This record gives sequence, C-alpha cells and structure tokens, in this order.
Amino acid sequence: MPELEGAVAEAPVESSVSADQGAVQESAAPAEVETQGTETQTETEGQSQEQPATGKFDAAGLIKDPQKREALKSLDPSLPGFIRDAVWSKKQADAAGGLASLLETHKFVSEIGGREFVEQAKTEISEWNALDQAFTEGKPDFVKQIAQGDPEAFEKMVPFAIQELASVAPEQYQHIMARVMVNTFDGAGITNGLRGLLQNVDEAVKPQVQAFIDWVESFRQTASKIPEKKIDPERQKFDQERQQFAQKQAEMLVKSVDADSIRHRDSVIAREIKPFGDWDTMDGDRKGAVASWISQRIGKQLQADKGFLNRRDTLIANGDREGLAKLEQAKLDELVPKLVPSAAKVFGVTKAAGKTQEKAKPGVVAAKPKGVTVLSKAPSADQIDRFKTKPEDIFKNQAVLKNGTRVQWA
Repeated sequence: MPELEGAVAEAPVESSVSADQGAVQESAAPAEVETQGTETQTETEGQSQEQPATGKFDAAGLIKDPQKREALKSLDPSLPGFIRDAVWSKKQADAAGGLASLLETHKFVSEIGGREFVEQAKTEISEWNALDQAFTEGKPDFVKQIAQGDPEAFEKMVPFAIQELASVAPEQYQHIMARVMVNTFDGAGITNGLRGLLQNVDEAVKPQVQAFIDWVESFRQTASKIPEKKIDPERQKFDQERQQFAQKQAEMLVKSVDADSIRHRDSVIAREIKPFGDWDTMDGDRKGAVASWISQRIGKQLQADKGFLNRRDTLIANGDREGLAKLEQAKLDELVPKLVPSAAKVFGVTKAAGKTQEKAKPGVVAAKPKGVTVLSKAPSADQIDRFKTKPEDIFKNQAVLKNGTRVQWA
C-alpha cells in the first residue's frame, strides 16, 4: 500500500522549522489517522482470521442472513443452495448416528452381500414367520407347505410324527387312528357287509359276527369325539404364579411412578399459580382441592387419548419405569398450565386471600351458622364425608362429618 507508506514517512517533518510548518501539521494528522485505521483494520483482520479456529461455523445461519446470502450469490449463484443441501445432509447423517456410523453400516451391508441380499433375507424371514405362525395356530396350510416344499422328506417325517403323537397326546392319537379306521371300514363297506352276513349265518355263529360288528362300530364313537385338551396342574399353577408376579410388578411400577407424577404435578401447579397466589403458604385443604380438581380433568382427557393409553400399557408391560415417568410428566407439562387459571378462579385462589389467611389469628372462628357444631381443631380426613362436604365449605373451615354432623373449627 504505497500511499500509506509515503504518509507515514512524512510524519517526522512536523518537528522541523519551516515556513510550511502549519501545512505539514495539517497533512500529518490525516496520515496519523490513516495509520491508526490501518492498524485497526489489520488487528480486525487478524481477529476475523482467528475466529473460525475458536468459534463454531454456523452454516444454517449463513444462508439465513440475507446479506451473507447475497454475498455468496455474488461469488457463485449456486453457493446458497449448495450450503443448504449440505446442512440438510448433515442433519440427516447426525440423526442416523453420524458419518462414522453410516460408513460402518455401509461397510457391514456390503460385506454381507449388499442391498439385494438384505431384501432377499427380509423376504425369507417373512416367509418363515408366516410358516411359524401357521404351525403355532395349527393351520392346514402349514402341512401343505412343507409337503409341497419337499414331498420325499415329508413322507419320511409323517410316521415319526404319528409315533411322537402317540407318546405326547395318547387320546388325540386314538381319535385320529379311529378316524382312519372308520374311513377304511366305510370305504370298504365292511359294516354293511357284516350286517348282511349276520342275517344269513347260523344262529351259533351270529354272536361272533355281532361281536365283530360291535368292535368295528366302537371306533366310530372315538372318531366322532374330539378329546378335550388336558391342563397340566403344575403348568397351570406356574402360569398363574407368573401372571400374579407380573401383575404385582406392574402395580409396584405404577405406584412408584404415580408418586413421582404427583410431585411433578404439584411443582407445575406451584409454578403456574404464582400470578394468582402462593402455593407454599396456601392451606392444605385448598391445595388438595385444587390438585384434585386438576387431576380429575386430566384423567378424563387421558382416558379419551387412546394413543397415550396404548403407549402407557406398553411401557408398563415392558417394565420401563423411566419411559413411563417421562410420558406422564410430559402430559402434565402440557395439561396442567392450561387448567391452573380455571382452578384458581373456581377455588378463589388470590394473593389477597393468602395474606388474609396469614394474618388470621389462631382460635378466631367466623360467625357460626345455625345448626353447626364448633370444634376446637379441624377433624381428621377420615372423619369428613367428602361427598356431602363442598370444596367451598373446607375454605370456610367447615365440613360435614360421616355421622351427618356439620362442624366448624378455628
């Protein structure tokens, strides 16, 4: 920058005696300012050069800033779009576990045979799952599929299957064999033939022929009656104990999470009710009424939320306490703030009421209504009839006891 260098070189002339001293002084001042500007600019450039090394580059912010976006377009019109696509690609990669994870997955898929192998494996797994389901449900399709898949192997397997059936389910084996015998006898016309023979033989032979007919017909009853499945008492006992244990675990899980949810509910109420009154200094009956009122309305909303209920049941079945707690607390965060203003209005929660309560002298009782019994202290919760006692009665230190007595206390 020659002009700046020249100006700096002329600066010492200011100290020499000359008729043009004033002019020199006037020219020296701009040079000094110019020099300072150069130093400041150099310093700023140094800072801007060092900043990317310590700061975090915000590509999304770069393309959102209109001035920076226009500056990029001046360099290359396609730069903003390129950066936008790069930002989107990075977000997708991060959501999938990062670039390293994607490369590792790609390497694994390539090693096992690529996308075609994976698709083929998925198809085969689906077919095997369908076959397994058909076997579990006892569908005829299962037998047809394995018979058609390898007829020779199926033919070899059937005798062993029959032998195993006789061992594990004797009554079912007899039922099936009886059906085979009846079909065989009926197909050959043995029963009708024996009955015709019975009419033409000597009386001495008839008992033997009738006995043979009775033996043949005995298979018909066994073939027509499907044996009932016997329940193993030990197995049944084991299943019952397992169900009871699972139910007990689920109840303990729900009870534990409910305790956390109640504490979280109260913390949200305390935060949201501040514009109306102080939750910490509020009397217990009023706090209980507010919390109960809010919980009842949340319960009604959640009972109609099938998605929430299904998710909750799944988490309970899986024993996922952390997931269940997060699910319930998220719903409380969503619903409680919406209900607090209405609850404060219904139950008269105001800062003025709180101050009045704090200043109230102990032992002072409001004017006693007719037919009210005055107590020296509040009755216990189990003495109060909650169906006959209204929330506003509690706020007046009044209640109806389970024996029907209306009371008031200090």
